[in-house]
Amino acid sequence: MQGTPYNTLNYTEASPLHSQPPPPKTLPQASRTLLALVSPKERQRFAWLVTLAILTALVELAVAGSVALLTGAFASPDKALGQLPSFLRLSLPQPAATDPRVLILAVTACTTGLIALKNHLTTLTLWQSTLFSEATATAARSRIFRTFVHAPFIWALQNGTSRVLFLFTSGQFLGQSFVTLMQCTTNGVTIVAMLCGLILVSPTFSLALVAMFGVIAVLMLKHLRRRMEERAQAVFDAEIATHNLQQLSVHALKEMRLAGKGGDLCNAYDERLRHFVVTRGQQQLLGRTPINTLEFLGFSTLTLILAFLVFIQDESLARISATMGFMAAAAWRLLPMGSRFLEAWAILKRNTPHLLGIATFLQEKQAVEVTPSQYDTHPQTLRHLAFSHELRLSEVSYRFPHSDTDTLRNINFTIPHHSMVGLIGASGSGKTTLVNLISGLLHPTSGHILID
Repeated sequence: MQGTPYNTLNYTEASPLHSQPPPPKTLPQASRTLLALVSPKERQRFAWLVTLAILTALVELAVAGSVALLTGAFASPDKALGQLPSFLRLSLPQPAATDPRVLILAVTACTTGLIALKNHLTTLTLWQSTLFSEATATAARSRIFRTFVHAPFIWALQNGTSRVLFLFTSGQFLGQSFVTLMQCTTNGVTIVAMLCGLILVSPTFSLALVAMFGVIAVLMLKHLRRRMEERAQAVFDAEIATHNLQQLSVHALKEMRLAGKGGDLCNAYDERLRHFVVTRGQQQLLGRTPINTLEFLGFSTLTLILAFLVFIQDESLARISATMGFMAAAAWRLLPMGSRFLEAWAILKRNTPHLLGIATFLQEKQAVEVTPSQYDTHPQTLRHLAFSHELRLSEVSYRFPHSDTDTLRNINFTIPHHSMVGLIGASGSGKTTLVNLISGLLHPTSGHILID
């Protein structure tokens, strides 16, 4: 009988056997793929966020300077005017320029206004950051969903639903990581600017402070970086293992019950949950270590400076009060910013495996990507053929990519029109693969599927 070969439809299947680029191992390597997920509108919002962060950093510096000035003015009221920079002294109104009490009142009012402005900018930044994070996460999940739906069927089949569902969860970390990176950068720049200001005002103590903190910070971050990356990957792997077992219990519940493996499944799930809790606890502990160390070092430094002033230089109480007030005011702003910087750095390390997973998924898709008209379930690609007499399989074989054996080999049978056929076989024998071949979702490795 002359038939229409079903496997010669206008349908091109891109093979996953094509060469693929190596998966990204660091965030800079994945940045190009991840940045493509940010829409032009959200890039403008991100630029606005950077501007807000810079303004907030400048206000932070102004607050620190005004508090330091206020501390010095309370310690030595008569010398308060002399502590001001020359351009500020010349711009002061007459009452404040001659009366230290008015000057203290003016600085207090100015500090209050700066703190109010800082809080307003912080709230605005939080609002815009939330909008950016949610919009970027939504775009990432939408891209992952569309990629999976429109990808070549064999590629989507091999990736599996469990991986894609887990990537939907990973998508929420994308926008958060961009915002965290911005916060880490702006906090770092603010810390450097504030330290430079401290060096200009009090070179001796500030240089010692910067040198000590710089050495300790470099050694601590160098030691913790690899351990945090290892813990982040361990937590990521534990999350994937738990998620895969959840998906297995949902999709293979019937097989598990028929085989009497329900108890084994529950025990395996409990074990993976315990492993996840342990690795997550270790990760949280490592994330808090640099922050706790920074706070301890900050107050230890103030104690050393105080001991130096008392026992080595034998300074007066007024001098000690002015110096310690200045250092305390600096620490009041530096320690929180340092803590925020380290917290943002820890969050980036924690999110890195999720971001690399998204980038790897999208790069794999690009390696086998074809035009939408080639793989969409559209009449041009899966056109309906007239079925009046029979559907016949002639020497049909199929082998999955990367496999050494045929899943189906030399299948021959005929399905007459208006007939009902049942496929019976053990799990994994190829029943679903045969249906996918007949429906056109997969192409036979050899042989023909003929209609009429």
